[in-house]
Amino acid sequence: MTDVPAAPTWAVTACADADRGDLRRTPRLVSLAHVLAQHPGAALPAAWGSGAMLTAASRFCAHDDMAPCDMVQSHVEATDSRRNTVPWVVAGPETPAADWRSVRATEGVGPLGHTAWQGLLGHTTVAITPDRVPLGL
Repeated sequence: MTDVPAAPTWAVTACADADRGDLRRTPRLVSLAHVLAQHPGAALPAAWGSGAMLTAASRFCAHDDMAPCDMVQSHVEATDSRRNTVPWVVAGPETPAADWRSVRATEGVGPLGHTAWQGLLGHTTVAITPDRVPLGL
């Protein structure tokens, strides 16, 4: 994997083993995840910028052979691997809301606690050690 950063970054350990059907997709996934990890609270366009990275990310995410579950599968596997290295794991549920009421072309979303708020709820579980070391989702 010559295009993957050499340093053992979070993105490399979480995504480098991803098998996305095309060898070029794994380095792209690692690169996109690495940039997102540098800006965890930013909206995707703000994190990826307005140039080539945003264009590459948009094409990557819109590809017919890529589903959202494909993009996180290697991270889930890496989390499971880290989970097996510690004696105790605390699993904390999270339910972030994606409010899409300002997106006109969105269809099929539901209310988010109030009928004026429309979007999706994402149900995840964060795995951490009792010492508060995050292991992943």
